Amino acid sequence: MKKGIKLFSILFISLLFSGCVKVNYEMSINNDKSMDMSIIMAYSKQLSEMSNTNTDDTNSDESENTDNNYTKTAQSNGYSVEDYDDGNYKGYLLKKHFNNIDDLSTDLDVKANISYSSDSKYLFKIKKGFFKNTYVANFKIADNNSYTESNYNDSIKNSMDLKFIVNLPNKAISNNATSIENDSKKLIWDYAKKDNDIISFEFSVYNTLNIIILIGSITLLIIIFIIIIIVIKKKKKVRKVLDDDIETLDVEVVNKNDISIEIDEDK
Repeated sequence: MKKGIKLFSILFISLLFSGCVKVNYEMSINNDKSMDMSIIMAYSKQLSEMSNTNTDDTNSDESENTDNNYTKTAQSNGYSVEDYDDGNYKGYLLKKHFNNIDDLSTDLDVKANISYSSDSKYLFKIKKGFFKNTYVANFKIADNNSYTESNYNDSIKNSMDLKFIVNLPNKAISNNATSIENDSKKLIWDYAKKDNDIISFEFSVYNTLNIIILIGSITLLIIIFIIIIIVIKKKKKVRKVLDDDIETLDVEVVNKNDISIEIDEDK
């Protein structure tokens, strides 16, 4: 397996110098704290067709074994693997879903490696709050080590499509992206314009469950308060009716007594 990955890496490096490589990482963090990671690793379709034309059976088998080892490595680390073809580039599209970024977070400083072959256990430093959590990311793309070196000349870098893209649910607090879009919710690192391979950004995500619990609790208290007021008003009304009835009865009793006294006097 290691031999296959090494062969693929050598092929990739050789293609890089010809400027025919596309490596795009895209991380999408959602409001519910789930996260989706996709990785495109592809090379020029034209170069691929030329390579297939000029490859003998032995090299073809070796290339196929390399691809199989590459996909198996990605799949063993939880990535699904699809063929990728956008008309210009051909290769692989890797995808992985994470249920909750809190499971990938710690309260300690983190410098994480992002790779299809092995991810760090923790990706974010978390600062917990009741209404929202704040996350700090410091990434290094492990798969990019061989082709993001700053000593590559600009012409080679500019001919590559090497990007890391982050989509956030809320505006980024801070970042070192080379460009931003969608009101700082989309961050793009273009390695052709970047002097180092460190990716840093900070963002926040609201704790929806806590907010729902708080709103539910307040709503329940309001309902209870309204019920208490209604009950108190009803009791006051009933008491007033009873008091009126008692007063009426007292008047009737007095009147009867008066009548009795008058009758006795007549006698």
